[in-house]
Amino acid sequence: FKKAMKQFVRDILHKEAANNFMVFKTEGRRIAMREQIETDIEQFLKNVASLRKHYGLSKKRMAQILGIGIGSYNKLEQGIFPGRLTVDVIFNMTKYFKITANLFRKLP
Repeated sequence: FKKAMKQFVRDILHKEAANNFMVFKTEGRRIAMREQIETDIEQFLKNVASLRKHYGLSKKRMAQILGIGIGSYNKLEQGIFPGRLTVDVIFNMTKYFKITANLFRKLP
């Protein structure tokens, strides 16, 4: 009985350790995903400013193209991602500039 009880306790501890490892592994993936998203957003913000400068557009005109207010656009160029930004901004950019590139990667 004592031997069976020790094995039972070992099994429980092993399962608990395995569960803790899975939680850690999952949290690691979440952190990696969060970091990748932040990197993608940073690159997107750089691309917005880069396109405006490349085409010689004013901030006001670029905001109009994107379909956002000048205040939101200024935040974009400051590296701040406005919370109310929608996917329409990306659609408007690709349509106006006729680009099919992934706007979350560095543009050539």
